[in-house]
Amino acid sequence: MNRGWAVIGALITGSLSSFAVSLPGSQEGTQENGAAKNEKLDTRNAVGQNTMEKLAKLAIEPTSGDPAFLGRTRFEIIPQSRLVLLDLRQISYDSVVSKSDPYSVPLEALVRVEVLRRDFQRFIPEEKFWLLPLFEVEHAVKGCIDSLESPGYKQHPVETHRVCAQNVEEQFGHLHNAVVDFAKTRNLKVTQSPDVMDPVAGYRIQVSVDPPSARVRVMTFLEYEKCKYFKQPLEESWNDLLVGENYMIGRYRYLVEWPVTLNGPEEGEVEVTKPGTMIFTPKSK
Repeated sequence: MNRGWAVIGALITGSLSSFAVSLPGSQEGTQENGAAKNEKLDTRNAVGQNTMEKLAKLAIEPTSGDPAFLGRTRFEIIPQSRLVLLDLRQISYDSVVSKSDPYSVPLEALVRVEVLRRDFQRFIPEEKFWLLPLFEVEHAVKGCIDSLESPGYKQHPVETHRVCAQNVEEQFGHLHNAVVDFAKTRNLKVTQSPDVMDPVAGYRIQVSVDPPSARVRVMTFLEYEKCKYFKQPLEESWNDLLVGENYMIGRYRYLVEWPVTLNGPEEGEVEVTKPGTMIFTPKSK
């Protein structure tokens, strides 16, 4: 796959020192203490880089597997109208992974990065202006991951996420400016892509369970893939899906806990791309 990730990964690896987190303790110490601190820092940076690589690989999936929502087109040129359609808007975090997931900000940003990379390569394969701004977004994401995996995160989780999101959006702003500059040189006008369904609300889905003797739980498909990739227990990521009216959008993994008399638990996938009805019935053996 021609993603340029090897180059960008090398650049990030070479820039790890800029994300170093200060370790507690006196700066005055023996050479042994200094070496120990450096070893801890190197270990933490290596862990952060490993996390970055895993999340980046996960973020590729929606570019082809979820074209109606997470993978929707974000950059497109309409020659006959002299327009550049651009969509840098953030997706609500709980539409990507669970609300409590500490990596919600980095993963959501990387999904946007991969979709934009795909679109730039599709519509302007000869242009290179977007490479550096997109790398700077990834650079900010790597800074987020380092902060999330630092010793101080548990003391200031809300502030860490706020600063993380702010830094990422600032870099997306620079990417927007780069697209505008490109458009001016081609006598094109940049406009926001037509609105898609608000990802916070989603589509109205009427859920029913027949017979009404099972608990239904769901998680986003990307959350499911992340749990498998990081070898995390699924149990903590399931959310109850209540009978009646719900608002959903995108791909989900579901678990229906039928009793043994109705052939036991059932897992599967469902994609929501429009309003409708979702009916769960036990499968025959």
